[in-house]
Amino acid sequence: MGISRLTALIIQTNEVGVDTFKERDNNYGFEIGRMEHDNYRPCLTSQPVYPNEIAAREAGEKLVEDVRALDLTV
Repeated sequence: MGISRLTALIIQTNEVGVDTFKERDNNYGFEIGRMEHDNYRPCLTSQPVYPNEIAAREAGEKLVEDVRALDLTV
């Protein structure tokens, strides 16, 4: 999955959470989001390609971990 540098920077510099969702075909996806004041702001939504909720959540959490480990300096 490729993400923009701006999305990576938002994930690195804000407290974000991972949530999961289920599509009609019974596959799961994840969404990474953050709260801005009292409003929820989604940062990234995956395709629903995971067989269960646990796999989707683990993939989302791993992506957050990987993005936070990136060096985004130019």
